[in-house]
Amino acid sequence: MKKSLQIGYLITIFLIFFVPGLLFVSGKGKSASDTEENRTLSAMPKLEISTYRVFPTQFEDYFNDHLPLKDQLVFANSYLDYRFFHSSSSDQVVVGKNGWLFYTGTQQGDEAQMKDYLGENLYTEEELQTLASKLNQAAADFQKRGAHLTFVFNPNKSRIYADQMPAAYGKPAENYRLKQVVQYLKENTKLDIIDTTDVLADYHKKNLQNQIYFKYDTHWNSFGSYIATRLLAQGLKRSLPSPDAVSIQDGKHPVYDLARMLHLQDVLTEDPAPIVSGYTDRTYESQMSGEGAEIMIHGSCASPEADARKLLLIGDSYGTFMFRFLATEFAQTTYCHYSQYHRDVLEAEKPQEVVFELVERNLSLLNSFSIDRAFPQ
Repeated sequence: MKKSLQIGYLITIFLIFFVPGLLFVSGKGKSASDTEENRTLSAMPKLEISTYRVFPTQFEDYFNDHLPLKDQLVFANSYLDYRFFHSSSSDQVVVGKNGWLFYTGTQQGDEAQMKDYLGENLYTEEELQTLASKLNQAAADFQKRGAHLTFVFNPNKSRIYADQMPAAYGKPAENYRLKQVVQYLKENTKLDIIDTTDVLADYHKKNLQNQIYFKYDTHWNSFGSYIATRLLAQGLKRSLPSPDAVSIQDGKHPVYDLARMLHLQDVLTEDPAPIVSGYTDRTYESQMSGEGAEIMIHGSCASPEADARKLLLIGDSYGTFMFRFLATEFAQTTYCHYSQYHRDVLEAEKPQEVVFELVERNLSLLNSFSIDRAFPQ
């Protein structure tokens, strides 16, 4: 019996360590990464006199990209970590309570969600003064061109679902950068500032059965967006029905971005994707240009009950969720991703209302916002 187990171990080790190599040499067992990864995979380097110094590194990159069974092995490792050890195989994702996933990575500027959560990235008084001066100037510049400027800030998922965060992070800080900025701007400027944190946190606290952020994604879902957009609509002198008065159906589930970071997008799918309806009888037509984050969406509502003002919504991916609810409120509504905004967009659209929207983790982009652009050069 003991000898049989030893033989079994040897066979298993052989399969794990040698079969992928044999498949690689033979050219069989092509890795799914060749077609699934959103990047250009490394090509087989040529060994020449002029390249012999970098050849080992280039070949290692090629081998890692094209190793047969790579994706299956990565998936197995991630799945075991998540299901059995409640840990993450990515340094950009943490596993919280009840399997919830939270983003810890950085994409823009000084984005750092865990520092947001712990209140470790507060601004100095001087930085707040400089920021207020820049935003006052931006609002004045827009006003000269007939456009009223409103700022709307949305909380990180970890802010609203702190009850699902890993115990190691503790409770969220009572003083944090978003709260600090909102409070300073309201007390020291006449800017129109809307912070959706309290309305979302209050709804979550009172309605635990209705999920408002995705479990396996960095974003809120459509229902959470509706609750926040309702507050923004009030600031724009429009009215949307109470969340209790709308209808919710489960829609098509997207590929959740945090699950994809763990290579578990095919198994982590049991996450509600609500579709909100019944908030209006009005409809709108839309046209989209661009791809991915670099999109613009133009919406038009022909209903006489729609507000005649033109609205330009400049924002991040959270803004795309808000667009559909605003598009039935105004005759013309345009969404522009902040990375694509420049003065020419303003001149072309000629809006009476401009909304600059940011989720908490992108708050540092305020330092780059002006009538000319919304993204650092």
